[in-house]
Amino acid sequence: MRCNTPVIASDIPVHREVYGENAIYFNPYAVNELATAIESLAAISAEKKSKITDAARIFSMRYAEESIRKEW
Repeated sequence: MRCNTPVIASDIPVHREVYGENAIYFNPYAVNELATAIESLAAISAEKKSKITDAARIFSMRYAEESIRKEW
């Protein structure tokens, strides 16, 4: 996310917690779901991909060092 790259992640609770609505999820026990996720990402327009990555990058700032330094 921080590198302006769409995220495809296995659908496990920790990934849902970390990525929220900003990732494409697949069942880690179903290879066909991963293939479908990759295909769906490859098929979207550059404009839509840009919107997805921009939103994800903004969301990921909650994990930036500046944001969490006080908690550590």
